[in-house]
Amino acid sequence: MEFETDNTKYIVSIKSGPNWGNSSQIKKMKDNFKKAKRILGTTTSTGLHVIAVNGCCYGKVINKFSLEFMKMFCDPSGEILWEEVIKFNSSKRIVKA
Repeated sequence: MEFETDNTKYIVSIKSGPNWGNSSQIKKMKDNFKKAKRILGTTTSTGLHVIAVNGCCYGKVINKFSLEFMKMFCDPSGEILWEEVIKFNSSKRIVKA
């Protein structure tokens, strides 16, 4: 998944399950992110900032962690607000247009 806001392009790899990857799969994902960032950085002349995100999700069980996550990072329909997740995770402020 990709989206762009405020001169920043987010490339997201969506993974499912509590133990979605072994060490070689994680290494491959990191390598793919590095390659995508390099390609995107060289194909744009606008100075686009590229951020890679590993998005994990699993099932429909609502536990305390899931409920807190939904309160902080989802809109009322349940859609994940990725900008909020990234802002929280990176401690970088992302200004919405």
